[in-house]
Amino acid sequence: MYSTCYTICIMSPQDIIKYWQDTAAEDWATAESLFETNHFSNALFFCHLSIEKLLKGLVYVKTNEPPLRIHNIEKLAQETRLSVPTEYHLYFDEITSWNMEARYDSIKREFYTKATKQYSQRWMKIAKEIFLWLKKQY
Repeated sequence: MYSTCYTICIMSPQDIIKYWQDTAAEDWATAESLFETNHFSNALFFCHLSIEKLLKGLVYVKTNEPPLRIHNIEKLAQETRLSVPTEYHLYFDEITSWNMEARYDSIKREFYTKATKQYSQRWMKIAKEIFLWLKKQY
């Protein structure tokens, strides 16, 4: 479950959905700010968070069940029961890797090196397309 009974019992279904949408939008804005200040690896990490949160909200919308407490974008997309465009599935593993690679010190430096401006520009564009598509699914 995504939260304790305390949170679920207090929040209405509309509040839960709004929570996922609002925090996803905040994380997307953070990603854009970080990109503009050349903090590329962190920008990609927040791209992942924003997509993850939209998917978790859609799991709740489509199933009326709390989303799994996971970070895997492909698995969350499957849980939504949406017909996700095929090309997006090709990107989900890479996007998921930003969460793990940006989070753990043992591989953070390698990700930092990988997240060049060129790489990040390409992937920010892809992530934005997915982010906007997911927002339309609510």
